[in-house]
Formats: sequence, C-alpha cells, structure tokens
Amino acid sequence: MSHLYVEGVTFEKNNYIVNHLPKGDYENCIFIQCDFSGSNLS
Repeated sequence: MSHLYVEGVTFEKNNYIVNHLPKGDYENCIFIQCDFSGSNLS
C-alpha cells in the first residue's frame, strides 16, 4: 500500500466529520472553512 502525499492543495468547505480526511502527509496545504470536529489528526 502506497503512502498518500499531498502538496500545495487548497481544500475549501469540506466536512471531514462525514467524509474523513485520508491518512497521509499534507505539506503546504490550505484548509478554508473545513470542519474537523471530532477528527483524529495525529
């Protein structure tokens, strides 16, 4: 299984309560008005 690596992407108005953010590395990404309530971001 390959490791997810995302760089320089802007995520806007995403609800990560319902659709979880895939586990991986996010470098220089921007999250605008995204909802991470109760999410495990470790």
